[in-house]
Amino acid sequence: MGLTLKDIAVKILSGELPPLADGELADERVKICKPCAHYRPMLHQCDLCGCFLELKAKLLQATCPINRW
Repeated sequence: MGLTLKDIAVKILSGELPPLADGELADERVKICKPCAHYRPMLHQCDLCGCFLELKAKLLQATCPINRW
């Protein structure tokens, strides 16, 4: 299972940069999110985890809260 965004933020604040997904993978993740009932298009945000998906999708170790990716 991937890290939570809180875990990733702690790593960043401690100076450790998280591995990033390539552009194709990040784009695919966002495509999966857009038709989801939890996607909020005005903010490009998930209402379950509160994450901004354009950013979260780029973090290789991040995961969807309902395991879609």
